[in-house]
Amino acid sequence: MLLLAVIFLTSTAILIGTYPVSLLLIRLLPPHRCPHPPAKELPFFCIVVAAYNEEGVIPQKLANFQQIDYPPERLAMVVVSDHSTDGTDELVKASGDPRIRLLRYEERLGKVQILNRTIPGIPADIIINTDANVVFDRNTIRNFARWFQDSQTGLVCGYEEREVPRAGGTIRGETTYRDFEVRIKSIQSHFGAVMGAHGGLYAIRRECWQELPRNSLSNDDLMTAMNVLRSGKKVYMDLEARATEITGTRISEEFKRRIRIGAGNYQVFWWHRWLLNPMRGWKSFFFWTHKLPRWFTPHLMALSFFTNLALAGEGEFFRACLLAQIVFYGLALLGAVADRLALDLRLLTAPYHFCSMNLAVLLGFLKWLKGIDSSIWTPSDRR
Repeated sequence: MLLLAVIFLTSTAILIGTYPVSLLLIRLLPPHRCPHPPAKELPFFCIVVAAYNEEGVIPQKLANFQQIDYPPERLAMVVVSDHSTDGTDELVKASGDPRIRLLRYEERLGKVQILNRTIPGIPADIIINTDANVVFDRNTIRNFARWFQDSQTGLVCGYEEREVPRAGGTIRGETTYRDFEVRIKSIQSHFGAVMGAHGGLYAIRRECWQELPRNSLSNDDLMTAMNVLRSGKKVYMDLEARATEITGTRISEEFKRRIRIGAGNYQVFWWHRWLLNPMRGWKSFFFWTHKLPRWFTPHLMALSFFTNLALAGEGEFFRACLLAQIVFYGLALLGAVADRLALDLRLLTAPYHFCSMNLAVLLGFLKWLKGIDSSIWTPSDRR
Protein backbone atom coordinates (compact mmCIF):
# COMPACT_ATOMS: atom_id res chain seq x y z
CA MET A 1 0.00 0.00 0.00
CA LEU A 2 2.91 2.35 0.63
CA LEU A 3 4.01 2.07 -3.00
CA LEU A 4 0.47 2.76 -4.19
CA ALA A 5 0.26 5.80 -1.91
CA VAL A 6 3.57 7.13 -3.27
CA ILE A 7 2.37 6.65 -6.87
CA PHE A 8 -0.96 8.32 -6.13
CA LEU A 9 0.53 11.31 -4.33
CA THR A 10 3.28 11.80 -6.92
CA SER A 11 1.01 11.59 -9.98
CA THR A 12 -1.62 13.83 -8.37
CA ALA A 13 0.97 16.38 -7.27
CA ILE A 14 2.38 16.59 -10.81
CA LEU A 15 -1.11 17.13 -12.24
CA ILE A 16 -1.87 19.87 -9.72
CA GLY A 17 1.51 21.51 -10.29
CA THR A 18 1.17 21.31 -14.06
CA TYR A 19 -2.18 23.08 -14.28
CA PRO A 20 -3.56 25.05 -11.26
CA VAL A 21 -0.14 26.02 -9.87
CA SER A 22 1.15 26.97 -13.33
CA LEU A 23 -1.95 29.11 -13.84
CA LEU A 24 -1.21 30.95 -10.60
CA LEU A 25 2.46 31.51 -11.48
CA ILE A 26 1.80 32.97 -14.91
CA ARG A 27 -0.59 35.46 -13.34
CA LEU A 28 2.19 36.61 -11.03
CA LEU A 29 5.00 36.81 -13.60
CA PRO A 30 5.00 39.44 -16.38
CA PRO A 31 5.08 38.38 -20.06
CA HIS A 32 8.29 38.93 -22.01
CA ARG A 33 8.46 42.03 -24.19
CA CYS A 34 10.88 42.61 -27.05
CA PRO A 35 13.99 44.38 -25.69
CA HIS A 36 14.91 45.83 -29.09
CA PRO A 37 13.66 49.06 -30.72
CA PRO A 38 12.08 49.03 -34.18
CA ALA A 39 14.55 47.72 -36.74
CA LYS A 40 16.28 50.34 -38.90
CA GLU A 41 17.63 47.86 -41.43
CA LEU A 42 14.68 45.68 -42.28
CA PRO A 43 15.44 42.08 -43.29
CA PHE A 44 13.87 40.43 -46.32
CA PHE A 45 10.95 38.21 -45.32
CA CYS A 46 9.29 35.49 -47.36
CA ILE A 47 5.95 34.07 -46.23
CA VAL A 48 5.50 30.37 -47.05
CA VAL A 49 1.95 29.04 -47.23
CA ALA A 50 1.47 25.29 -47.61
CA ALA A 51 -1.94 24.94 -49.26
CA TYR A 52 -4.10 21.95 -50.12
CA ASN A 53 -7.57 22.76 -51.50
CA GLU A 54 -7.81 26.14 -49.75
CA GLU A 55 -10.05 28.00 -52.19
CA GLY A 56 -12.40 28.85 -49.30
CA VAL A 57 -9.80 30.97 -47.47
CA ILE A 58 -7.00 31.74 -49.94
CA PRO A 59 -8.62 34.95 -51.32
CA GLN A 60 -8.62 36.41 -47.80
CA LYS A 61 -5.00 35.32 -47.34
CA LEU A 62 -3.93 37.04 -50.58
CA ALA A 63 -5.79 40.23 -49.69
CA ASN A 64 -4.26 40.19 -46.22
CA PHE A 65 -0.74 39.97 -47.71
CA GLN A 66 -1.29 43.20 -49.62
CA GLN A 67 -2.43 45.00 -46.45
CA ILE A 68 0.70 44.21 -44.41
CA ASP A 69 2.64 47.28 -43.30
CA TYR A 70 6.14 46.42 -44.54
CA PRO A 71 8.27 47.72 -47.44
CA PRO A 72 6.97 45.88 -50.54
CA GLU A 73 10.48 45.31 -51.88
CA ARG A 74 11.41 43.50 -48.65
CA LEU A 75 8.48 41.10 -48.63
CA ALA A 76 7.37 38.15 -50.76
CA MET A 77 5.03 35.19 -50.49
CA VAL A 78 5.18 31.68 -51.89
CA VAL A 79 1.96 29.68 -51.96
CA VAL A 80 2.94 26.03 -52.26
CA SER A 81 0.10 23.99 -53.72
CA ASP A 82 0.18 20.43 -52.42
CA HIS A 83 -1.41 19.02 -55.60
CA SER A 84 -4.61 20.98 -54.97
CA THR A 85 -7.61 19.82 -56.98
CA ASP A 86 -9.91 22.81 -56.41
CA GLY A 87 -9.55 26.43 -57.48
CA THR A 88 -6.65 27.31 -55.16
CA ASP A 89 -4.01 27.54 -57.89
CA GLU A 90 -6.14 29.68 -60.21
CA LEU A 91 -6.94 32.13 -57.42
CA VAL A 92 -3.24 32.57 -56.62
CA LYS A 93 -2.33 33.06 -60.28
CA ALA A 94 -5.03 35.72 -60.59
CA SER A 95 -3.74 37.77 -57.65
CA GLY A 96 -1.91 40.21 -59.91
CA ASP A 97 0.82 40.82 -57.33
CA PRO A 98 4.32 40.02 -58.68
CA ARG A 99 5.53 39.37 -55.11
CA ILE A 100 3.19 36.37 -54.84
CA ARG A 101 4.50 33.19 -56.44
CA LEU A 102 2.70 29.89 -56.91
CA LEU A 103 4.76 26.74 -56.54
CA ARG A 104 2.86 23.57 -57.36
CA TYR A 105 3.86 20.00 -56.63
CA GLU A 106 2.28 17.32 -58.77
CA GLU A 107 1.99 14.82 -55.94
CA ARG A 108 0.57 14.96 -52.42
CA LEU A 109 3.50 15.56 -50.11
CA GLY A 110 2.10 16.91 -46.85
CA LYS A 111 3.28 20.06 -45.09
CA VAL A 112 6.54 18.61 -43.76
CA GLN A 113 7.83 17.55 -47.17
CA ILE A 114 6.65 20.82 -48.68
CA LEU A 115 8.77 22.73 -46.18
CA ASN A 116 11.74 20.40 -46.66
CA ARG A 117 11.67 20.88 -50.44
CA THR A 118 10.79 24.57 -50.55
CA ILE A 119 12.59 26.46 -47.78
CA PRO A 120 16.22 25.69 -48.81
CA GLY A 121 15.61 27.33 -52.19
CA ILE A 122 14.04 30.56 -50.91
CA PRO A 123 16.43 33.56 -51.13
CA ALA A 124 15.22 35.38 -48.01
CA ASP A 125 16.79 36.33 -44.70
CA ILE A 126 13.77 35.22 -42.67
CA ILE A 127 11.09 32.66 -43.50
CA ILE A 128 7.59 32.98 -42.03
CA ASN A 129 5.71 29.70 -41.95
CA THR A 130 1.96 30.07 -41.90
CA ASP A 131 -1.32 28.51 -43.01
CA ALA A 132 -3.92 29.66 -45.51
CA ASN A 133 -6.51 30.30 -42.78
CA VAL A 134 -4.27 32.65 -40.74
CA VAL A 135 -4.68 36.41 -41.20
CA PHE A 136 -1.81 38.67 -40.05
CA ASP A 137 -2.18 41.98 -38.25
CA ARG A 138 -0.70 44.90 -40.22
CA ASN A 139 2.34 45.28 -37.96
CA THR A 140 3.14 41.61 -37.41
CA ILE A 141 6.19 41.44 -39.66
CA ARG A 142 7.64 44.70 -38.35
CA ASN A 143 7.32 43.25 -34.86
CA PHE A 144 9.13 40.10 -35.97
CA ALA A 145 11.91 42.19 -37.52
CA ARG A 146 12.86 43.72 -34.15
CA TRP A 147 13.98 40.37 -32.72
CA PHE A 148 16.28 39.44 -35.59
CA GLN A 149 18.56 42.41 -34.91
CA ASP A 150 20.13 40.00 -32.41
CA SER A 151 22.25 37.42 -34.25
CA GLN A 152 21.45 34.86 -31.53
CA THR A 153 17.74 34.90 -32.40
CA GLY A 154 16.89 31.81 -34.41
CA LEU A 155 13.10 31.68 -34.26
CA VAL A 156 10.25 33.87 -33.07
CA CYS A 157 6.69 32.65 -32.74
CA GLY A 158 3.72 34.99 -32.76
CA TYR A 159 0.35 34.98 -31.07
CA GLU A 160 -2.58 33.42 -32.92
CA GLU A 161 -6.01 34.53 -31.81
CA ARG A 162 -8.71 32.08 -32.82
CA GLU A 163 -11.86 33.30 -34.54
CA VAL A 164 -14.44 30.91 -33.09
CA PRO A 165 -18.03 30.95 -34.40
CA ARG A 166 -20.91 31.02 -31.93
CA ALA A 167 -21.53 27.30 -32.38
CA GLY A 168 -17.97 26.45 -31.36
CA GLY A 169 -18.41 26.31 -27.58
CA THR A 170 -16.07 23.39 -26.98
CA ILE A 171 -13.53 24.79 -29.44
CA ARG A 172 -13.57 27.89 -27.24
CA GLY A 173 -12.34 25.60 -24.47
CA GLU A 174 -9.41 24.64 -26.68
CA THR A 175 -8.78 28.32 -27.31
CA THR A 176 -8.68 29.03 -23.57
CA TYR A 177 -6.14 26.23 -23.13
CA ARG A 178 -4.02 27.60 -25.99
CA ASP A 179 -3.99 31.03 -24.37
CA PHE A 180 -2.82 29.39 -21.15
CA GLU A 181 0.04 27.81 -23.11
CA VAL A 182 0.86 31.16 -24.72
CA ARG A 183 1.34 32.77 -21.31
CA ILE A 184 3.68 29.99 -20.25
CA LYS A 185 5.70 30.38 -23.46
CA SER A 186 5.88 34.11 -22.86
CA ILE A 187 7.53 33.39 -19.50
CA GLN A 188 9.96 30.97 -21.19
CA SER A 189 10.76 33.73 -23.67
CA HIS A 190 12.62 35.61 -20.92
CA PHE A 191 15.26 32.86 -21.25
CA GLY A 192 15.13 32.44 -25.06
CA ALA A 193 13.99 28.86 -24.56
CA VAL A 194 10.39 28.72 -25.75
CA MET A 195 9.18 25.11 -26.01
CA GLY A 196 7.63 25.14 -29.48
CA ALA A 197 5.93 27.57 -31.86
CA HIS A 198 2.49 27.98 -33.43
CA GLY A 199 2.39 26.36 -36.87
CA GLY A 200 0.36 29.21 -38.32
CA LEU A 201 2.72 32.00 -37.29
CA TYR A 202 6.45 31.69 -36.72
CA ALA A 203 9.50 33.32 -38.26
CA ILE A 204 12.81 31.49 -38.58
CA ARG A 205 16.22 32.58 -39.78
CA ARG A 206 16.69 30.61 -43.01
CA GLU A 207 20.17 29.47 -41.97
CA CYS A 208 18.61 27.86 -38.88
CA TRP A 209 16.23 25.68 -40.87
CA GLN A 210 16.94 21.94 -40.62
CA GLU A 211 15.27 19.24 -42.66
CA LEU A 212 12.51 17.44 -40.78
CA PRO A 213 11.99 13.65 -40.68
CA ARG A 214 9.71 12.53 -43.51
CA ASN A 215 7.17 11.03 -41.13
CA SER A 216 6.87 14.06 -38.83
CA LEU A 217 3.15 14.33 -38.09
CA SER A 218 1.59 17.74 -37.33
CA ASN A 219 4.71 18.86 -35.49
CA ASP A 220 6.78 20.97 -37.90
CA ASP A 221 6.43 23.96 -35.56
CA LEU A 222 7.50 22.07 -32.43
CA MET A 223 10.26 20.14 -34.21
CA THR A 224 11.64 23.29 -35.82
CA ALA A 225 11.76 25.17 -32.51
CA MET A 226 13.53 22.24 -30.83
CA ASN A 227 16.02 22.05 -33.71
CA VAL A 228 16.81 25.75 -33.28
CA LEU A 229 17.34 25.30 -29.55
CA ARG A 230 19.66 22.36 -30.18
CA SER A 231 21.71 24.51 -32.56
CA GLY A 232 22.37 26.97 -29.74
CA LYS A 233 20.17 29.80 -31.06
CA LYS A 234 17.35 31.43 -29.07
CA VAL A 235 13.61 30.91 -29.48
CA TYR A 236 11.28 33.72 -28.42
CA MET A 237 7.56 34.44 -28.16
CA ASP A 238 6.23 37.81 -29.32
CA LEU A 239 2.74 38.64 -28.04
CA GLU A 240 2.67 41.72 -30.30
CA ALA A 241 3.23 39.76 -33.52
CA ARG A 242 -0.38 38.74 -33.91
CA ALA A 243 -2.65 36.94 -36.33
CA THR A 244 -6.15 35.52 -36.41
CA GLU A 245 -6.81 31.87 -37.21
CA ILE A 246 -10.16 31.07 -38.78
CA THR A 247 -11.54 27.88 -37.22
CA GLY A 248 -14.56 25.70 -37.80
CA THR A 249 -17.10 24.35 -35.33
CA ARG A 250 -16.73 20.61 -35.87
CA ILE A 251 -15.75 18.99 -32.61
CA SER A 252 -14.88 15.74 -34.42
CA GLU A 253 -12.32 17.58 -36.56
CA GLU A 254 -10.79 19.24 -33.48
CA PHE A 255 -10.56 15.84 -31.78
CA LYS A 256 -8.81 14.29 -34.81
CA ARG A 257 -6.45 17.25 -34.89
CA ARG A 258 -5.58 16.74 -31.24
CA ILE A 259 -4.83 13.02 -31.90
CA ARG A 260 -2.44 14.01 -34.71
CA ILE A 261 -0.77 16.59 -32.50
CA GLY A 262 -0.49 14.07 -29.67
CA ALA A 263 1.18 11.50 -31.90
CA GLY A 264 3.54 14.16 -33.24
CA ASN A 265 4.43 15.27 -29.72
CA TYR A 266 5.61 11.78 -28.81
CA GLN A 267 7.75 11.75 -31.94
CA VAL A 268 9.37 14.96 -30.72
CA PHE A 269 9.84 13.47 -27.26
CA TRP A 270 11.76 10.56 -28.77
CA TRP A 271 13.77 12.57 -31.31
CA HIS A 272 14.73 15.26 -28.79
CA ARG A 273 15.68 13.10 -25.81
CA TRP A 274 18.77 15.31 -25.47
CA LEU A 275 16.53 17.74 -23.55
CA LEU A 276 16.21 15.21 -20.73
CA ASN A 277 19.79 16.08 -19.79
CA PRO A 278 19.57 18.59 -16.91
CA MET A 279 22.93 20.02 -17.99
CA ARG A 280 21.10 21.73 -20.87
CA GLY A 281 19.99 24.48 -18.48
CA TRP A 282 16.71 26.31 -18.95
CA LYS A 283 15.89 24.30 -22.07
CA SER A 284 15.92 21.09 -20.04
CA PHE A 285 14.11 22.71 -17.11
CA PHE A 286 11.20 23.84 -19.29
CA PHE A 287 11.13 20.49 -21.09
CA TRP A 288 10.76 18.67 -17.77
CA THR A 289 8.32 21.10 -16.19
CA HIS A 290 6.23 22.13 -19.20
CA LYS A 291 6.25 19.61 -22.03
CA LEU A 292 6.66 16.24 -20.33
CA PRO A 293 3.84 16.68 -17.77
CA ARG A 294 1.44 17.72 -20.55
CA TRP A 295 2.39 14.92 -22.91
CA PHE A 296 2.01 12.35 -20.15
CA THR A 297 -1.07 13.83 -18.45
CA PRO A 298 -3.32 10.92 -19.60
CA HIS A 299 -0.93 8.45 -18.00
CA LEU A 300 -0.79 10.50 -14.80
CA MET A 301 -4.60 10.72 -14.72
CA ALA A 302 -4.90 6.95 -14.99
CA LEU A 303 -2.27 6.38 -12.29
CA SER A 304 -3.93 8.87 -9.97
CA PHE A 305 -7.44 7.44 -10.37
CA PHE A 306 -6.70 3.73 -10.19
CA THR A 307 -4.25 3.96 -7.30
CA ASN A 308 -6.77 6.19 -5.51
CA LEU A 309 -9.43 3.56 -6.14
CA ALA A 310 -7.19 0.88 -4.61
CA LEU A 311 -6.48 3.13 -1.60
CA ALA A 312 -10.10 4.10 -0.92
CA GLY A 313 -10.29 1.83 2.11
CA GLU A 314 -7.18 3.31 3.70
CA GLY A 315 -8.73 6.40 5.28
CA GLU A 316 -10.87 9.50 4.88
CA PHE A 317 -8.21 11.39 2.95
CA PHE A 318 -8.12 8.86 0.12
CA ARG A 319 -11.92 8.56 0.07
CA ALA A 320 -12.27 12.34 -0.19
CA CYS A 321 -9.75 12.43 -3.04
CA LEU A 322 -11.59 9.64 -4.85
CA LEU A 323 -14.91 11.45 -4.45
CA ALA A 324 -13.35 14.61 -5.90
CA GLN A 325 -12.08 12.65 -8.91
CA ILE A 326 -15.46 10.99 -9.46
CA VAL A 327 -17.21 14.38 -9.32
CA PHE A 328 -14.70 15.84 -11.79
CA TYR A 329 -15.14 13.00 -14.31
CA GLY A 330 -18.89 13.13 -13.78
CA LEU A 331 -18.90 16.81 -14.70
CA ALA A 332 -16.83 15.96 -17.78
CA LEU A 333 -19.40 13.34 -18.79
CA LEU A 334 -22.25 15.81 -18.30
CA GLY A 335 -20.24 18.28 -20.38
CA ALA A 336 -20.07 15.74 -23.21
CA VAL A 337 -23.86 15.34 -23.05
CA ALA A 338 -24.36 19.11 -22.98
CA ASP A 339 -22.06 19.51 -25.98
CA ARG A 340 -23.99 16.83 -27.87
CA LEU A 341 -27.22 18.72 -27.11
CA ALA A 342 -25.60 22.06 -28.07
CA LEU A 343 -26.08 23.47 -24.57
CA ASP A 344 -23.62 26.19 -23.57
CA LEU A 345 -22.97 25.30 -19.91
CA ARG A 346 -19.70 27.03 -19.01
CA LEU A 347 -19.29 25.15 -15.71
CA LEU A 348 -19.03 21.87 -17.64
CA THR A 349 -16.87 23.10 -20.52
CA ALA A 350 -13.52 23.03 -18.67
CA PRO A 351 -13.70 19.42 -17.30
CA TYR A 352 -15.17 18.15 -20.58
CA HIS A 353 -12.49 19.84 -22.68
CA PHE A 354 -9.70 18.71 -20.36
CA CYS A 355 -10.79 15.06 -20.48
CA SER A 356 -11.58 15.10 -24.20
CA MET A 357 -8.22 16.67 -25.00
CA ASN A 358 -6.31 14.14 -22.94
CA LEU A 359 -8.25 11.21 -24.38
CA ALA A 360 -7.11 12.42 -27.80
CA VAL A 361 -3.52 12.70 -26.51
CA LEU A 362 -3.74 9.11 -25.24
CA LEU A 363 -4.98 7.94 -28.65
CA GLY A 364 -2.10 9.87 -30.18
CA PHE A 365 0.27 7.98 -27.88
CA LEU A 366 -1.15 4.66 -29.11
CA LYS A 367 -0.85 5.88 -32.71
CA TRP A 368 2.81 6.70 -32.09
CA LEU A 369 3.43 3.29 -30.53
CA LYS A 370 2.03 1.56 -33.63
CA GLY A 371 4.39 3.56 -35.84
CA ILE A 372 3.84 6.58 -38.11
CA ASP A 373 4.82 6.10 -41.73
CA SER A 374 3.41 9.22 -43.37
CA SER A 375 3.01 12.88 -42.48
CA ILE A 376 0.19 13.45 -44.98
CA TRP A 377 -3.26 14.32 -43.67
CA THR A 378 -6.27 16.18 -45.04
CA PRO A 379 -7.16 19.52 -43.41
CA SER A 380 -10.73 20.22 -42.35
CA ASP A 381 -13.10 22.32 -44.43
CA ARG A 382 -12.37 25.94 -43.48
CA ARG A 383 -15.19 27.63 -45.31
